[in-house]
Amino acid sequence: MKVNGARGVVLLGFGLVALVFGLAFNSPVAVIPPPPAGLRGLNELIPLQVWGILWYLASVFLFVGAFRQNQAKAMMLFAGLLFVWASAYAGATFTASDPRLVSLFAMQTVIFGGLLTSCMGVARLLNAPPINVPVLRKRVQAEEGDHGHDS
Repeated sequence: MKVNGARGVVLLGFGLVALVFGLAFNSPVAVIPPPPAGLRGLNELIPLQVWGILWYLASVFLFVGAFRQNQAKAMMLFAGLLFVWASAYAGATFTASDPRLVSLFAMQTVIFGGLLTSCMGVARLLNAPPINVPVLRKRVQAEEGDHGHDS
């Protein structure tokens, strides 16, 4: 079993991020209760423990996708969760009255938005196709033969 290309390596990294968020919201070391101030609205919609399970699920998709040829769908749940988190913090930024919280929520919005932008960019990248060694060897030999005639 081998990680599939550079995008597979990035999926492993994203998978670790998703796993940590799962741990943060649904584990013995969870940061809740109480919910973080910027996520209170999200927690009212759906409990953060449920979001933690979704983060775990996203990490599984990412870890499995890192080893697959077709990785396009592996990032969908992760990107969706990043969008929801960025939106929750953006909303909290505009409703907070404490300037320190406004700054904190704005930074969180940028962090999740930056991860989402990276996720979308990586999803658009193409992995190099697998190398067919016999074909490559013939191509190299042909090129060496062409260069030999030029000398």
